Amino acid sequence: MIESSDDEDQSDPSLPIDEGEEGVDYEDEAFFTLADGFEFAYRVSAHENCPRTLKEALASPEADKWFDAAKKEVEALLREGTWKLAKLPQGRKAIGCRWVFVIKYDEHGFIERYKARLVAKGYSQRPGFDFTDTFAPTAKWATLRSVLCLAALEDLELESVDISSAFLNGELEEEVYMEQPPGFPQGDSDSVLRLLKGLYGLKQSPRIWH
Repeated sequence: MIESSDDEDQSDPSLPIDEGEEGVDYEDEAFFTLADGFEFAYRVSAHENCPRTLKEALASPEADKWFDAAKKEVEALLREGTWKLAKLPQGRKAIGCRWVFVIKYDEHGFIERYKARLVAKGYSQRPGFDFTDTFAPTAKWATLRSVLCLAALEDLELESVDISSAFLNGELEEEVYMEQPPGFPQGDSDSVLRLLKGLYGLKQSPRIWH
């Protein structure tokens, strides 16, 4: 595993850079950009195989890191009031859920953090029961171009924002029941989760966010 360190030399021995090599302009910014790109790809490819299930994650050498990431995700979802424990009503079916594990890297290709996200198996939702509309409003390309042109003409500054856990800000209108997350049971064995927020993976999550 490659870990970042303040004192660590971020060059890679597998990608030697000979400062005395003839014919290479080392003042050329494009050269260093290309070298950095190869180094980044090398570091990321060394860790590209992320576990696909919690069982795989806990059987890997990074088991502690993956478990901590999953625990933090569950704690964050609980803080957001994403669900409440419930008994599954007669005639209803609880949709499944799964873990998605990802390694986040910094701009140099060093591991920044291990991330786990709990997603609902939206493909098992039934129309009329678990969801109704699924569309999400989006701006037309012509509108975006108009804004960019106006900003250029008036010499305006454009800003963008990233909403953390955006879908969790939308409240569900439908009654959606989900199985408990693998590895983190709550309540009785027959308890399920009634979702209150737009968990990632639900068909209607993009719509209720907007």
